[in-house]
Amino acid sequence: NAQPNNALFINYFCGRNVSICENTSLAGGGGRVQVGNFFSAKKHVEIGDATYGISDTSNIALGINANAGKGIVLKTWNNGFPLISINNSNFTSSPFTVFGNGTVRIGTQKLTGNNSDALLQVSGKICGKSLYILKPTNWSDKVFSQTTQETLEDVDKYIKKFKHLPGIESERNIMKNGYDLNKMDAILLEKIEKIYLILIEQSKEIERLTKNKK
Repeated sequence: NAQPNNALFINYFCGRNVSICENTSLAGGGGRVQVGNFFSAKKHVEIGDATYGISDTSNIALGINANAGKGIVLKTWNNGFPLISINNSNFTSSPFTVFGNGTVRIGTQKLTGNNSDALLQVSGKICGKSLYILKPTNWSDKVFSQTTQETLEDVDKYIKKFKHLPGIESERNIMKNGYDLNKMDAILLEKIEKIYLILIEQSKEIERLTKNKK
């Protein structure tokens, strides 16, 4: 049933399904359905009402059932193209976007500065049961092979002068620029290792003093 401005218009209200290329008894299957063309940038497929959508929570606007292969494949030749964009009427911009280069942004626009190359960019809280850092770029066991160690007197002088621990950014810089979790873990471990070394030396000194008193 063709309608004005539509090559094909199907408006089916008798409670039955509308099927296209459904015959799977054929040797080659039921064929395929192609929508749009390479050169067109128009909206090819639209599901549901653009204003109100489906209010019944038992309904699904689009359901895909697959048992093998890939359920959904989206391909773009433009890395900066928003491949998937999920919008909400409460947001002035898309709160969830997946780009052709694999970058995912959740609740944020493109980051700038040193973090602009992050594949996952999130503005908000992230909750999970576990977080693994694979092949970290920084770690701290080098402390145990150093020939000289900083003393508590050195640390005391540094704190009095700069108001923060040596090797750690100031509160002002951290609050302004954030910090690298992997790097910070390594720095904090380094501080713990140095404290252990100092405690070990102090324990040996106490033991020597105790023996001298006997």
